[in-house]
Amino acid sequence: MEAKISEIPQGWHLPRFTFGQQVQLMDGISGIIVGLEYAMQDSYLAQRIEHGWHYIIRIPQNYSARFEDEEKRAKEADLKLVVEQG
Repeated sequence: MEAKISEIPQGWHLPRFTFGQQVQLMDGISGIIVGLEYAMQDSYLAQRIEHGWHYIIRIPQNYSARFEDEEKRAKEADLKLVVEQG
C-alpha cells in the first residue's frame, strides 16, 4: 500500500518526495524516506532550519558504522531520487 498525502495547507508547495522512496543524500549515501515535516516561513522551526520540506531518511546498516539502521534529516534540495534499473 502506497502512502498518500491527502491534504496540504494553502500556501505550502507539494513535497517532491514521499514515504518509501529511495533517495540519495549529497554525501552519496542512499536511504528510504520514513518521515516528512514542513517548516513554515517565519516559524520557530524555520528559525533553526531552512523553511520548506524536510525529510527523515532511514540509512541501512551497511552504510552506517553502527549496528542498527540510522536516521538522517535532509532538506529537499539536498536529495535526489534513486531510480532502480529494471
